[in-house]
Amino acid sequence: MSRASVARHTGLTNVTVGAIVTELLDQKLVSETGETSSTAGRPGRLLELNATAYVAVGAKLADRALTCELTDLQANVLAEAVIPLEHPSAEEVIAALDHLVSELLVRASVDRSQLLGIGIGLPGVVDRAAGIARLSPFLRWVDVPLADLAEEALGLPVVVENDVNTLALTERWFGRGQGVADFLLVTLGQGIGMGIVLDGDLHSGARGGVGEFGHVVVTDSLETCDCGNVGCLEAISSEGALLRRSAALTNSSDVDPVVSMDDLYQRAKHDAPHAALLVEAGEAVGRGIANIINVLAPELVLVRGLGNFGESLLADHIRLAAERHTFPGLADSTELIFEPLDDGPWARGAASLVLSELFMSPVAVTSALGIPGSRYQ
Repeated sequence: MSRASVARHTGLTNVTVGAIVTELLDQKLVSETGETSSTAGRPGRLLELNATAYVAVGAKLADRALTCELTDLQANVLAEAVIPLEHPSAEEVIAALDHLVSELLVRASVDRSQLLGIGIGLPGVVDRAAGIARLSPFLRWVDVPLADLAEEALGLPVVVENDVNTLALTERWFGRGQGVADFLLVTLGQGIGMGIVLDGDLHSGARGGVGEFGHVVVTDSLETCDCGNVGCLEAISSEGALLRRSAALTNSSDVDPVVSMDDLYQRAKHDAPHAALLVEAGEAVGRGIANIINVLAPELVLVRGLGNFGESLLADHIRLAAERHTFPGLADSTELIFEPLDDGPWARGAASLVLSELFMSPVAVTSALGIPGSRYQ
């Protein structure tokens, strides 16, 4: 794309575009790659993003592990590393993060001066603007100022966000959500979460509270959720809930215990009580999804679950319940897709938090990330 093309697409004047491009060239964020073909006048110089000029780190923090990925400016993964953590404190997370960042930079042969910042996705209510984990039942955190603590310890800009929102960013930029203005991402794992993209923008709500889908009350069951409430979707349909309920079924029998969701999917094929667990869980999730569709009318609902999820009885009954309970006028306009869930895309999405700051505007780039050579440092 030439400077003239940028001016036409943005509505900025040629002088303004020229000044911005000069700064981006000085910062090595873009490079000139050739000339436009022209039948009259002087040909323009073509510009392209210099994807390797800088890098970002994305971290997915769960209750038992920290997964980190190093990406270039196009979110291509350059290196990945994982370290086990068991219900870690903020200090333990930051120490592990420091170790993994150094390891990733060495493995990718990247100088630390090229690192723009770190994005961290974690479960619970996360106030991105304030940099605070307001409430994370899995991590047992309340009002932890993670961004400030990590920035002080690591000497780098840090952005924190709910983990499902980081995954929704991955889908928006690189996955099923490309070109889809309105979509929902539902994740079924140790917890149950939802990322909401409307009019192309990720919605976080007040203080990062949007998307706590697992805590929608769907049952009169007295089973206590990790949040302390009863009747939550997560208390009957999450991985932890299903494996606990399966253990209660097998405690008095001679069969081997179920230790993973894939084990549960297989057991349900020939064991009626285990099949009933998945049917009940799927019905609850499907009803919840239908309720959200009836309110927001998205084009797409992407449901990601653990193991061989897409071919499971659980997915079948989520689909059946969602179709049965969605308002007839909306059912035909909403696509429902099931895919497996793993940690890689979460971390890539967390790196995209840093990249989204970079591409927001020239002022946001330089003030938030401090790119060398900028007048906004």
